[in-house]
Amino acid sequence: MGGTVGDLLKADADALRTLAGTLSGVSDTIEGIAVTATVTMPGSPIAPATEQSTTAVLDAYRHIGASIRQMSTACDATASSYESVDSAFAGQLHSYESGL
Repeated sequence: MGGTVGDLLKADADALRTLAGTLSGVSDTIEGIAVTATVTMPGSPIAPATEQSTTAVLDAYRHIGASIRQMSTACDATASSYESVDSAFAGQLHSYESGL
């Protein structure tokens, strides 16, 4: 377990970006799911239920896909944020070490 606190707290921006890409692909796949269910029996009481369930399932998939897309976006933004903060802190530390 050795290592410094800095090592323990270090964010892996590349891993976050890889995760963002994976999540984006999963979101694309989910958003591409098509559900078609129709009953072609005129006057059947099942027809409205199948239409309603198809709509509900598609809405659920869209919601899940959008949630995963938000996670992807958050991972990508977090990676950039960590890099910006790390760069700013490194610059500040360099200034302190240089006596500026």
